[in-house]
Amino acid sequence: MNNLPVLLVIFQLFTSGQTFISFSQLSNLVRSGRWVQSSSKSSSNIDPSSSKPITEQQTSENDLSEISLEQLIEFKKLGKFQLNQIRSQLDYGSVLNNYRMNINFQLRKVGLINPQSRAENNSVCYHEIGCIEISDKWYSMTRPVNLLPLDRAVINTQFILRTRNNLQERFVKISDPENFASSGFVENKPVKFIIHGFIDTGREQWVKDMSEAILEAEDCNVISVDWGGGSLPLYSQAAANTRVVGLEVAHFINTLIINYGVRAKDVHIIGHSLGAHIAGYAGERVPGLARITGLDPAEPLFQDMPEFVRLDPSDAHFVDVIHTDAKSIMLGGYGMKQAVGHLDFYPNGGQDQPGCSLLAPLIFSALTVEEVSLPSPDSVSRHLVACAHNRANELFIDSIKRRSTCPMIGYLCSSFEEYKNGGCLDCGKAGERCSLLGYYSSKPKDWLLGETRKMFLETGPLSPFCQHNYVVEMNVGENEESEDWVQGHVNLNLYGDKGEIIKHKITEKDVSRRFQKGTKNIFKVSLSKNIGLVSIAEIFWKYDHEIDPFDLGKMCLVFCSDSLYLDSLTITSFIPDKENNIKSRRQRLCGETESPIQSGDWKLFYKPCSGSSSGSSSQFNNNSSIQLATVV
Repeated sequence: MNNLPVLLVIFQLFTSGQTFISFSQLSNLVRSGRWVQSSSKSSSNIDPSSSKPITEQQTSENDLSEISLEQLIEFKKLGKFQLNQIRSQLDYGSVLNNYRMNINFQLRKVGLINPQSRAENNSVCYHEIGCIEISDKWYSMTRPVNLLPLDRAVINTQFILRTRNNLQERFVKISDPENFASSGFVENKPVKFIIHGFIDTGREQWVKDMSEAILEAEDCNVISVDWGGGSLPLYSQAAANTRVVGLEVAHFINTLIINYGVRAKDVHIIGHSLGAHIAGYAGERVPGLARITGLDPAEPLFQDMPEFVRLDPSDAHFVDVIHTDAKSIMLGGYGMKQAVGHLDFYPNGGQDQPGCSLLAPLIFSALTVEEVSLPSPDSVSRHLVACAHNRANELFIDSIKRRSTCPMIGYLCSSFEEYKNGGCLDCGKAGERCSLLGYYSSKPKDWLLGETRKMFLETGPLSPFCQHNYVVEMNVGENEESEDWVQGHVNLNLYGDKGEIIKHKITEKDVSRRFQKGTKNIFKVSLSKNIGLVSIAEIFWKYDHEIDPFDLGKMCLVFCSDSLYLDSLTITSFIPDKENNIKSRRQRLCGETESPIQSGDWKLFYKPCSGSSSGSSSQFNNNSSIQLATVV
């Protein structure tokens, strides 16, 4: 059969997926006969109605008596996941239902059964939160397998509330008015939801850090969604469970709107990995939802799928997305490359992130002698396995904490290569070509339906992650006494209203630069600190007199000048205003005199040049000579 490879792919995805335990281990547990004793409980044909959380006490009472000591030891070694979830995924009834659904799709595809026929078990309802159905539209080459979600009670979606008045975690039940009334939820305040992804739970450290950062910045309700019962261990099953969690979140929000006066325009959902797609499923069921932020949305089973399968711009009034691990899953990437929002940010190109190499050591932003300790096993595994995937969370948290001191600015561009070449450092007349990454991002006023806006920027390897861009345009004069070209090294001092940068090279460290008479030479300077609006600059010039047997023509002996004639410098600074719009401020500066810069000397540029258009937005000609200089 021609579809045999596809069926093999389905089998592989369903049986193994992305998991922390091997298929042989799971098989051993099945053969033990202790994981299929309650198949009726997990059947997808049954309409689950229970929303009560599964407590640790219940788990121990129901499960520990049914497994051997050896199995308990094995599960302890394997790590964090719930026994009920493992049982449900290996339950014979669930496996059979999923097998039939996927096989029937393949048979319809090749015409062996009636295309109008549908499997009887490809839909399920969950009482008050709604129903889901898996149709043929949910299949494609990038999604060859679909599974029905686990039981609602097994996924066990829980909502954890934090507020400024009480940072203590407390569980909130929207279906229990008495519980909700005593939860500390603050009415008439915005609501932020944080949804974790694959393998994680709602109690991860990054969720806590993000919650506290948001509450420090804004008086609101922060609710973290814990669906740890459904987020592991098989990726294909976790991806299926996201639809139920989306129903749970949508029901929670709609109940807040109907019963507690919350406005949809005051709700912001932040989702990481699979959590980003959960946010999309919730958003499509909440009319008027204000915003969804997708933090490196998961790629496998979602990339290149129709909009109803994944996060998309129609899920909220504003959808912004940060891509940090957009390599193909075949190359070890977990995040989507596809643009799926109104604004899609691609830090460092959206794939490899600085500091995330397997050879890079774990680094810390600030440590005292008393704080030095070995990193936790969880932090080590995150660094080795999913550093770039989790970087989106770190960037978002940093955008909250360092809004004024270290904003991360994305530039509208067709590719990261074009951005690196300096071709996109232009914010436009109204700042429409630039946007802040993260919490304070906003929907472009001139955004057109169906438009894709990709924003590129560079970041550092650790917090503070921001890199501040400045553009230095060196305008070489055409003085009669000057040579047709000179070759050497340039150092730069920049003085802004928030700081200064001193004696840094803008030409490559070991390679001299040739400056042609009458040309404009553009340098993109990335700084690790914000020095504000630059109005004064100094240039140091040093001719390259070193003898190069492969370039003897650069030597300047007796009948030549080694001076650099600069007519002016043009400095472009990128400044965010109070409304988070980014403006390009362009300053064209001249020196006190028109004298050249002698080799080994400095020259100060501080006077506005006559006829200059300081303060206007900048546009750079792609034919200009462009040099990159990263200053740390």
